[in-house]
Amino acid sequence: MPEKARVKVTPLNNPELFRLATREDIDNVSIREFYDVTGSRWRRNGALKTWKTRPTEFRQPVKYGLYGYDYITQNNLDEVWVML
Repeated sequence: MPEKARVKVTPLNNPELFRLATREDIDNVSIREFYDVTGSRWRRNGALKTWKTRPTEFRQPVKYGLYGYDYITQNNLDEVWVML
């Protein structure tokens, strides 16, 4: 009997497992993993950077795989999901 192909869990095909990330989720250090729409897992890779003169802006470094790096900022926060 052939094995069933495993379907990747993404925010689009399983919306009951994910919710959009908020600024409070970024501030919460116990949430270590973030997801994009494709279901790729991004992990924290450093300290949250904030500015006193611009309190609404932030930058959280994240890592994907072995060599992929990026930042979660206030501009791309609507593309970031957290698992419930």
